[in-house]
Amino acid sequence: MILNPADLPRIPVTVLTGSLGSGKTTLLNQLLQDPPLADTAVMRSGARSVMHFSIIVIV
Repeated sequence: MILNPADLPRIPVTVLTGSLGSGKTTLLNQLLQDPPLADTAVMRSGARSVMHFSIIVIV
């Protein structure tokens, strides 16, 4: 069975990115304290580039 992507439900995703020390984790911790976001899934990239950027994806 081949699924058509247009028929699949959409999931909102927020990407939070910035340089090392820019406050991404602080912002994320503040957001996750909000009760409506308590069951939010968070994926954090472990790899960092030479410029020390990291990416946090909030689903």
